[in-house]
Amino acid sequence: MSSIEIMNAYDTRRARWLKLAEHLPPELKGRIALRNIRAAASLPLQAQQTLACALDTGLRQAGVIRILQNDPDMTLDEIIRYGPSRGKPGQNGQPQSQNFEDENNSQELSILIQTCFPGWNSLAVESLAADPLTAELRALLHSWRVCQESERARSETFTVILCSFIVQATDHLDHILDTYPNHLTALHASAVRWPFLPVMHTENTVDSIRK
Repeated sequence: MSSIEIMNAYDTRRARWLKLAEHLPPELKGRIALRNIRAAASLPLQAQQTLACALDTGLRQAGVIRILQNDPDMTLDEIIRYGPSRGKPGQNGQPQSQNFEDENNSQELSILIQTCFPGWNSLAVESLAADPLTAELRALLHSWRVCQESERARSETFTVILCSFIVQATDHLDHILDTYPNHLTALHASAVRWPFLPVMHTENTVDSIRK
């Protein structure tokens, strides 16, 4: 899917979500992030009112919405006790941290997307960063952050193995760029400065210079 097709798809989706936003209660209008509108609109009225109160206290809307999706009857006091960044406790009584990680990963991906496509609308960027379409990228960013923060990442062995992984990843991406010329065109049109050129592309460039 090209960047233009992605933008068109998200423009359509954004229009649909903004239409949903018109049916939110007054206390929520203009306060819900684009990516959370559909989930907030699907909540019962009582849960929406609880959500509005939670936003007044400064709680993260995505975490609160997920809690209310699981239990729409939860009160604000219960939500504060469990903490939206930690999520509702699981069956073993331990809090779930996935919601917090998801938000962090989406924020990191938003920054990365905006860096790649600085001309994109911020709402479209935010939507794409939280969409299931980019779930693997969010997981990859999370794994990269874990590697960076690990004490073992400073060892020689870890560094060499990580370099080997990067080389394999680069070879794979170069193969994709060689196989799909439109991907290479999209890369050149973006703000990304790719330091590794596909072999086929490099050979063609050298041939053109010789001629």
